[in-house]
Amino acid sequence: MLARQHCVRQACRSGFASAIAHRPLRLAAIAPGRGIVTAAKTRKQVGVAGILDVNNTPTIVPIKDSTQLDKAQLKNLTVEYNYGLQDPWKLSNAVISRLRRDRLAEAQGLVRIASKDMQVPASWNQLIDYQLKHQRLHAALKLFNEMKKRGQLPNAHTYTTLFKGCARSEHAKLAVAEAVKLYMTMLNSSRIPPNVIHLNAALEVCARALDVDAMMSVAATIDNKTRKPDALTYSTILNGLRAWVEHQGENLKHAEKTGYTEEDHKNTIAKTLEQARRIWQEVIRKSNSAQIVLDEGLVFSMDNQTRGPFLPLPTPTTRTLSLILYALDRTRRARLALHYWTCLVEDYGITPDQNNWHALLRILRRTHSSAQTVAALKAMPTEFMTPKTFRVALETCVHDNVNPNATKNAAAIYDIMVTALPEPDLESIRLYVDVAAKSSHQFRLMRRKAGADPAARAAIDRAYALQVLGAIDHIWMPGGFATCRNEMMTLLEAASRPGPDASTSAQRAHAANYCMEVVATCRKIVSAWDRVITEAMLDEDQLDGPRRRRDLLNRFVANFYEPGHQGSGDGQPGADARTDGHAQGYQDRSGAAAVLARAVEVVPGVLPRAAETILARIDPKIATGAPLPRS
Repeated sequence: MLARQHCVRQACRSGFASAIAHRPLRLAAIAPGRGIVTAAKTRKQVGVAGILDVNNTPTIVPIKDSTQLDKAQLKNLTVEYNYGLQDPWKLSNAVISRLRRDRLAEAQGLVRIASKDMQVPASWNQLIDYQLKHQRLHAALKLFNEMKKRGQLPNAHTYTTLFKGCARSEHAKLAVAEAVKLYMTMLNSSRIPPNVIHLNAALEVCARALDVDAMMSVAATIDNKTRKPDALTYSTILNGLRAWVEHQGENLKHAEKTGYTEEDHKNTIAKTLEQARRIWQEVIRKSNSAQIVLDEGLVFSMDNQTRGPFLPLPTPTTRTLSLILYALDRTRRARLALHYWTCLVEDYGITPDQNNWHALLRILRRTHSSAQTVAALKAMPTEFMTPKTFRVALETCVHDNVNPNATKNAAAIYDIMVTALPEPDLESIRLYVDVAAKSSHQFRLMRRKAGADPAARAAIDRAYALQVLGAIDHIWMPGGFATCRNEMMTLLEAASRPGPDASTSAQRAHAANYCMEVVATCRKIVSAWDRVITEAMLDEDQLDGPRRRRDLLNRFVANFYEPGHQGSGDGQPGADARTDGHAQGYQDRSGAAAVLARAVEVVPGVLPRAAETILARIDPKIATGAPLPRS
């Protein structure tokens, strides 16, 4: 009676009573008409849903199975399959599209229709994976059996999907039983024997379920062919053993019920550690023979087996930083140095010592990083700075001559040197002049782009000349090269002092060497001036000042090598300058006595110009030409 009232009521609403009346009641899950307020509350006990009609009268409507399709839907799916889904790839895309929208019934219908005509294991795999992701292990196994009954041959990916789904399953015991059964079935099958992927997946299922016996039974099937173990295999076994021991430790909380005592737990730990060590010995043996790759995950798996109480990690020191910088320099990974430096200095609070700073500067020299060198010198404590510091820094700028800012960075390093050192380092001054003279890459590129335009080429030459002259003017400022000349005169006075205040041989040798350094620096400056003057990079009125200064400095160099030589003073390069041949000739003369004699002659107003007078006031041993040790 209730069903008849339901049909009549629906016929009155829709206007086609005959169609509804002859329809089976099990398919008459008719939704209420418009304007009907429904309150559907599932009743799992009876399998029906309550619906309130207009008169608030409950109407019982059977619930339709979500996996069942009516004839119209099956017909539509058949038409869709016949007109565009007869390709396995297109069918797979259609199944994926429906599963994303949770339309499982339509996806299954398409796969069942297609299974009559062709092999579609990929689509079946997608259905099985969908069920496993929703924790429906029984439904997935049911689909797997249906797949085989419909003549579809499972492939290797089918079993991989099942194993991974079992590993994710919330029903661990059931998943282990099914996974082991599937794996043993594959072992007895000649069509699809299990490979290392299936082996690892089956081991993961057993490890997650804390079933060590099942895990070891699966591990016993390892061979050196298709199931050759890799790093993941050993990692899974070791992690499974560790998790099982931890789970056994939880049984101590219920020792009265389980009978698991502290002594039993110690024995379990000892046996597990022994088993893990045997496995690790096999890992090391295979790693040494290049059969497996010892990755990070495998190492940590073994570390977790043997780790005791946590101990604080050692604090890195300056020796740690020095070792890291040395290793980076030797392995030519210098570009990582700043990252390690920042990590250890800022994050771990290391205070670098002098050796650390110099190691960093050497690495920056290898990478030609002049800008980073300037930043490092600004952060470096002044008490750590020595002449060697600035030589390394300026050598970096020399190597970085392609950088348009190399001269600017060298000028910044020179300013730091003048401030930090009591007197500038002469070799560093020569390197600074070298940077200005050799940093011509950008000017060559500009000349190439300028072509044959004389005005543009002249402007480029003028810019290069101003760069060189700017560097020379920079070192001529107070506190620069003039300080070195004053120091040379002071040393000569001390070297020529007679009587009880006479200097030692080491002091006189230092004075001789210092004079040579000053003269070498003068020659470097004269050489830079010669290039600008010879190539006429500036106008004549702009060259008057540099030419006069160049002549004076050149006369100083000439008088050093040939006492009494006044020079031509014509401003032509090479008129007074001495070549390396002259320098070699000087080395063949009377040692330190000749050095002091010639150096003293070019210091007017301080000492007599006559070398004999100077030598007479110095130790007679020097006058004999006895060579002195060089400092």
